[in-house]
Amino acid sequence: MKKGPGPKFHFSLKLICISLIFVFQIPAISLAYDFRQLPFFAGPTLHQASSSLFTVFPNSTPISIADRAGAATPNGISTPYPSSILVSGMTGTVSDVNVTINGLTTARERDLNFALVSPTGQTLMLMGDAGDLFGTTSVNLTFDDSAAAVVPSTAITTGTYRPTDYLFSGTDSDDFPAPGPGTVTNSAPEGAATLASAFNGIAPNGNWHLYIVDDALGGGASTVSGGWSIDVTTAGGAAATTTTVSSNVNPALTGQTITFTSSTTSGSTVNTGTVSFTDNTVAIAGCSNVPVNASGSATCMTTRPEGRHTITATYNGTASFATSNGSMTQVVNSPTVVNGLQFCNNGGFSIADAGASTVFPSNITVSGLVGVVTSLSVQLNGMNVPRTSNLDFLLVGPGGQAIQIISDTGDSVTAVNPLTLNISDAAASQLPNGTPIVSGTYRPTDINAGAPDTYPAPAPGVFTQAAPSGAATLASTFVATNPNGNWALYAVDDSVGGGATAVTGWCVTFAIPTAAGVSVSGRVRSADGRGIRNATVMITNSQGISRRVMTTAFGGYQFDDLEVGQTYVVTVMSRRYQFTPRVLTITEDLSDVDFVAEPTTTRGE
Repeated sequence: MKKGPGPKFHFSLKLICISLIFVFQIPAISLAYDFRQLPFFAGPTLHQASSSLFTVFPNSTPISIADRAGAATPNGISTPYPSSILVSGMTGTVSDVNVTINGLTTARERDLNFALVSPTGQTLMLMGDAGDLFGTTSVNLTFDDSAAAVVPSTAITTGTYRPTDYLFSGTDSDDFPAPGPGTVTNSAPEGAATLASAFNGIAPNGNWHLYIVDDALGGGASTVSGGWSIDVTTAGGAAATTTTVSSNVNPALTGQTITFTSSTTSGSTVNTGTVSFTDNTVAIAGCSNVPVNASGSATCMTTRPEGRHTITATYNGTASFATSNGSMTQVVNSPTVVNGLQFCNNGGFSIADAGASTVFPSNITVSGLVGVVTSLSVQLNGMNVPRTSNLDFLLVGPGGQAIQIISDTGDSVTAVNPLTLNISDAAASQLPNGTPIVSGTYRPTDINAGAPDTYPAPAPGVFTQAAPSGAATLASTFVATNPNGNWALYAVDDSVGGGATAVTGWCVTFAIPTAAGVSVSGRVRSADGRGIRNATVMITNSQGISRRVMTTAFGGYQFDDLEVGQTYVVTVMSRRYQFTPRVLTITEDLSDVDFVAEPTTTRGE
């Protein structure tokens, strides 16, 4: 009598059957076992759909992260950037997300930042500036809201942690270069976002992206040898929804009423349920549980203080429709006060010890100036400073030109109150180094003691530096640029100790060429000498700025207050006639600048 197959044969057959499920991706079989516990789970092709069980989607492709190259260069980025995982076949909406990083090796884990971006654009900092500066080898990290602890600020070991984002210092630069996310919601302790608050309620299917950057110099490249995976759990009882939020005015002014409007859809308009609005995760008074109207919208009317605000509209869900949320950045500026060629923001701000300013950036809006910048100066008013050597100030013009005008000047022991600084290229001296600062006028000064200076997003990662660290001046940075637009001042305290700094306001003062009384005038005539009324005459300077006037009943026109030495193009537009443009370089008043219609192009009376 033949013996039946032994226990080893049955065990092998079981392994073969389970392996076939992976190889052929049979979607009809729902398994309640956590396959991550099996020793052979490594397949990047597991896409088993289930509305009640989690599904693991891996990408085992190794990831390398470049060290940041220099102080004036963007953060080092990963290759690939991003690393992506396609989630497909899931039903319902997300009810839980966990992420695992496999095989992290780095000399300085504190330099690294990991951001997760969903298919619909929601973001979360999984890990930022955690660990220490002594390195890890082949560490596996799982991020789970239900974990017992955050990632430590000491040596990191393999384990499961809650998403963790530390604000390491006032110069912490957790920005992700394009195509990375412009803004990332911060997990604790810097923020309050979680995997659940960021992703629960959204549609799961599509590409999930992992962006990794190195935000500090030193340590060299890092690797994630085993790639990463994402575990997605869905709730299938409610239809997925998408919520967006917009503002009726952005930027707005302090004291100005802003209307935020949400829109929630699920294939079509969702006209039931409520929406709650938050500002930087804090509920906006009077804007919680706002009923959705027949158009699928809810509104929140409010005023906001000066600064940048992350406004989030959360659809709270019903039995039929799942929750979802959308966010936007609202900018609120203090009104610009104009006195001649001086433009001021008198709203004031404070700078946290080892942190950034509460209004980041503080903005001044310049408008109505003719011509280009020939020189400018910057004034910082009413400063109460415990340690001047801790402060850095970055000025950014409307065209994106940027210069660090003050860095690490003065000393670390002398508190100054009040202090008013006027920064001008024409000053006799720079700010002192190692001795107390007194109110006065100084040239831009960048001591740049210690590590290179960086500024958190949305500040630019690249900027010029004044002497002695560099050679940039206000003139070399801004002369010949258009002064009109938004001027931004970013301020940080880059060292621990001393306490907060207060600034009552700041101003920028321009020198712009003026030419009062210099004008261009003339007549627009037909070929037989008749004046043509209501023709449009346009004059455009070399910066592309145009002015227009209509001709009088006799065809006359005139432009006043034009800039001496400027080159202009004058064109005439008429429904019935064509004219040849004229190029003028103006050194004095010009009259009789006439335009005669081309006789062969008359289009009819």
